[in-house]
Amino acid sequence: MQAEPGSRRVAATRFVLNPRMLSEPPLSRGRLIRHELTHVALGRRQDGIPTWFSEGLAEYVSVQPLAPEQRAVSGAALAAARARPTSLPGDDTFNGEDSVAHYGLAWWACEYLAETYDESVLWLLLDSMAGEDADEVLQNVLQIDEATLARKSAKLMVTTYDPEPSPEPSPSDDPSASPSDQPSGEPSDQPSDKPSDKPSDKPSAEGSVG
Repeated sequence: MQAEPGSRRVAATRFVLNPRMLSEPPLSRGRLIRHELTHVALGRRQDGIPTWFSEGLAEYVSVQPLAPEQRAVSGAALAAARARPTSLPGDDTFNGEDSVAHYGLAWWACEYLAETYDESVLWLLLDSMAGEDADEVLQNVLQIDEATLARKSAKLMVTTYDPEPSPEPSPSDDPSASPSDQPSGEPSDQPSDKPSDKPSDKPSAEGSVG
C-alpha cells in the first residue's frame, strides 16, 4: 500500500488477523479489518502522535460505513464516560487492563472533534501532533485543552448511548370532560404489546451496565 497518493514509498504491506475472527459476525470482522487497514494506510503519519488519537482515529474510520444503530460501544467505555474523565488515556496505560474502555473513550474523542468542528480537523490534527505536545496542539489549533475534550466527548458518548428518559408528563389541572356513553374508538386488531418490526436507530452498548 502506498504511503501517499503518487508515492512509491510503501506504508505497509499486510496485517495479521487472528484466526478466531473468521468465525465472528461479518459486521464485527469488517469493523476490525477497517480499523487495522486505517493503521496500514496512515503508516508513518502516526509516528509521534498519542496512542489515544491513533487508535481513536482508526476506530472512527472503522464505523463510518455502519448505520448509527450498529456502532456498538463497550459497556466498559460507557461506564468510564459516566465517570466524567478529566484526561484521555495515556500511552503507557492505553493497552493495560482498561484497554477496552480506553478504545471507546479514544474513539469518542474523535467523534466529538468531527461533530463539533469538521471531519477534516482530524487530519489536520494528525499532521500537527506528530512529535508535538498534543495538549498544546489542541489549544493552538482548536482552542480546547485535553481535559475539556475528555469531558465533552465522554458526555457526548453518554447522551448518544444512554440518554436520560423523558420526564413524565404532569397531570392536568383541568377537570376531565363529562363521561360519554359512546366508545372512544374502534378497538385495534393488533395486540398492544406486539413489538415493532422497525429497527431502532439508537446505537447499542455492548455489556452496558446501569
